[in-house]
Amino acid sequence: MNFRSTLTPTPTPTPSSESLLELSDIAQEQLRALEKLNFTNIHTKCQQELESWHSAAIGHLGQIYSQRLTDLAQVYTQDVCPDAEKYKQKVTEQLKHRIMPRINKILDDPTPDPEKVEKMQNVLCHMKSECNMMRDRQWIRIQLPDIKSLSIPIKIIKTAVSSHLSEHGKELFEGLSDDENKTEDESPA
Repeated sequence: MNFRSTLTPTPTPTPSSESLLELSDIAQEQLRALEKLNFTNIHTKCQQELESWHSAAIGHLGQIYSQRLTDLAQVYTQDVCPDAEKYKQKVTEQLKHRIMPRINKILDDPTPDPEKVEKMQNVLCHMKSECNMMRDRQWIRIQLPDIKSLSIPIKIIKTAVSSHLSEHGKELFEGLSDDENKTEDESPA
């Protein structure tokens, strides 16, 4: 059996009036949605995001502050105070039992040795300098970053409403041109 079939192209079905009405309804709905579109809510939402970030940043800085305050108290009570007290006792003892007696001895000497006087003077200057450092809290320091260096770039970026439309807008609507609107370049020669 030899069957020979002829293939005929199937005609494109014509859209039914029901599907055309549905398409018209969709277009009308989209038109109403675009006409009602309000961009202030976009601004409000972005503003709320920025305010939320601000609150979170302040909260985080508050946590850092509280932690560093605790750390400072711990360093002060566990390290600085005991060390400062030991230093104070040691220097007081040195002054009372070694330096003051030597100074008195030099004062009692009719011809004091200039080297010993200079040495005592240097020791006393050194002690005074260390006492000033203690008084001026130089045994404990806080290194704070400049608040301006904490600026984290917050980018505000305008994005396209529809990346597809902005990048391929011409291609998207190309096939929708009416036959009447086609240029001579597009028509077959």
